[in-house]
Amino acid sequence: MKLEFHMKSGGLRLYARALTWILSSVGGGYLLLEAWLRGPALLPSFVPVLALLLPACAAAHLASRREDRRLPRLSLAFILAALLLLPPPGALLVGGLASLAGFGAGVLGPRRRGAVPFAVTVAALGAAQALDPFVALPGRPDAWFGLGGAVLLFLFVEAFALALTLLLSAVANQPGSVAERPAWRAMALEGVTVPLAWMLAETLARQAWIEVCVVSAIVLAGEITLLVLSRTVLALRDSNRSLASRIGELDTLHAMGREILSSLEPTRVCAIVERECRKIFP
Repeated sequence: MKLEFHMKSGGLRLYARALTWILSSVGGGYLLLEAWLRGPALLPSFVPVLALLLPACAAAHLASRREDRRLPRLSLAFILAALLLLPPPGALLVGGLASLAGFGAGVLGPRRRGAVPFAVTVAALGAAQALDPFVALPGRPDAWFGLGGAVLLFLFVEAFALALTLLLSAVANQPGSVAERPAWRAMALEGVTVPLAWMLAETLARQAWIEVCVVSAIVLAGEITLLVLSRTVLALRDSNRSLASRIGELDTLHAMGREILSSLEPTRVCAIVERECRKIFP
């Protein structure tokens, strides 16, 4: 029975790992295919693509280095701006490369590094491209632009990524291997990327490069602040655990001292020391 359980769990782990790599390969292949087929359409928008791609990669990389996975990821601001402003596959290219820069965990999907978040990001952005005719800039004849479009895109990509992550977790039958518990608070806080994306798209459309740099710097400064905050909180937690351990040791020594002073018989003293040592070194 025990051997059967180990074989079954080992098979599930192998299945989950194979599914992960298949999805990441499909996502990478789709990204390359889109870049190959529709990449020339991005040449007139080369500067805006670069203006969104570089800070998006930096923000995703910073987000992936945080130990606390409950904090929001701000790189989504550049991805939403690319969805609003760039023709396909601009947003897919920016989001896919940013996800790679963050080792999968810096944009959408699970917050642990790996292949699944990359596949989830590519799938969500690929699906979001279908909304492109409805949420682009007014300079294009088939589209309109506004804060409502950014809100719609944010809700769509977040919901799509969450649903796909939960689906993969259920298929693999190992929730811990594919997705951790959704960080609802962080997802809600990521709503701050909506106005930032709106400002980025609007300033890029006007070619106001100084304003673009200011907004990008604000986003990156926010990511750096969150990284420092995450490390500070982690250090404080380690210090608290160490302090609690030291307090426990002092309590043990204090209790030993009181009992030894209450009776100076050698046999009882040795018994007390032996008992307390067993507590510390079981």
